[in-house]
Amino acid sequence: MAVASRTTNVRQWMVRLLAAVPTLWWIILAAVLVLGASALFGGLEEADGAGEVDVPVLSVGDELIGEEFTATITGARLYDAYPSEYNEPEEGNRLLVVTARVTNNWTEYTSLQELLRLDFLGETEQYTQNRVLLSDLTGNPIAIPRVPLDVGYVWEVPADAFDDGDTVRITITARTLFTDNFVTFGDYWTDPQPAAFVDVTIEDRG
Repeated sequence: MAVASRTTNVRQWMVRLLAAVPTLWWIILAAVLVLGASALFGGLEEADGAGEVDVPVLSVGDELIGEEFTATITGARLYDAYPSEYNEPEEGNRLLVVTARVTNNWTEYTSLQELLRLDFLGETEQYTQNRVLLSDLTGNPIAIPRVPLDVGYVWEVPADAFDDGDTVRITITARTLFTDNFVTFGDYWTDPQPAAFVDVTIEDRG
């Protein structure tokens, strides 16, 4: 009974103590807890989204001006064969040719390979090895500083991948200039990242 009495007395003392705390203090405490929880979960959300960049979606004919290149997607066509040195797709494939006007904004000659990407293809096939200069069908042209080039990017795709009038999403990438401390290697562009998406309607040329 003595233990029960002491327990009752402690409870009564705690009730009186809590009742003596001003209501304003309780309001302040509740506000602090709410703000603390918001900051915690808001901070977690910010951390989850850190480094994410919104990639714009452009239309065909829109110009994207970057540090390395200025690029404009002008069209996409399907072929059974293409009049260039890359005109024979493997059996069961067709050629998807994406055309673009490209200007090298840098001061040195540079490669065009990683400028355009097809993300729906496998990682090793997203960047085509086959590009042609549309003016004379020269294979894999090098971008001359400040000279606009009309280039066709040629991918082999499964024959049933696209039909006339379908839309394909092209990724235009932007690379970062790496400045080498050794004269032997010099400066170069690396680490292509999506800079814009372009949804292009495909024209089947047979």
